[in-house]
Amino acid sequence: MMKYLLLIYSAESVWTDESRAACMVESMGIGLELAKQNKFITSAPLQYVATAKTVKVVENETVHTTGPFMETIEHLGGFYVLDLPHLDEAIQVACRLPPAKKGTVEIRPLQKGSLDTNLSTQGIDLVHVDQPAYMLMQYGGQTVSELDQHSCWSLASDCHLILQLPLCPASSATSAQVRPEGRRISDGACDEASEQLNHVVILKANHTSEVQAVAESLARQFSGTWEIRPLFDLRPIANQVS
Repeated sequence: MMKYLLLIYSAESVWTDESRAACMVESMGIGLELAKQNKFITSAPLQYVATAKTVKVVENETVHTTGPFMETIEHLGGFYVLDLPHLDEAIQVACRLPPAKKGTVEIRPLQKGSLDTNLSTQGIDLVHVDQPAYMLMQYGGQTVSELDQHSCWSLASDCHLILQLPLCPASSATSAQVRPEGRRISDGACDEASEQLNHVVILKANHTSEVQAVAESLARQFSGTWEIRPLFDLRPIANQVS
């Protein structure tokens, strides 16, 4: 079995509030189906890119900016972490997700040994969290594959680390789209930018300032730019999923 991170990209303008809610319900249903097969670890939609903040260190000075790191037409709107036997099945799942019809689903293998094997059967519940949850994404710079859970926790004890995902290089990515004429499967990342996503950290905290402190510590220890995105609160629509 191989663990994959499926990154959901689309233009925010293609979604109405109603269609986005329906997308979440359908996507959660696919997650429940995969969970029954012990192939689902976790998933979550992200809040709009207007909520994003980025942190980087330039000449030993920390620079905070609002907005996403990459100004692209399609922005990251959510993710899945799955435990699947091979890439072909990851592509099949990607093509089932509703956003594949409006945007792109990028499939990135996780580095081997990056997640405890028990997570494959237990999963991680990002729906019923008792604090706001956030996703930290490292673009460019050095890889942080050597960053273990203890090291990350020590950077800011006010936050609770949920999981961290060191990714295989962007050259290992596969992108999937579904259009009226059929599936489009291509090698490579969704956007061929010079700085690609290297690492993901998901944590929960009472205040955004606590998450920014973690991002600043990570930016000082590991180069690159760290983008912060709050996770969408799924509890109001979770009861619509059967």
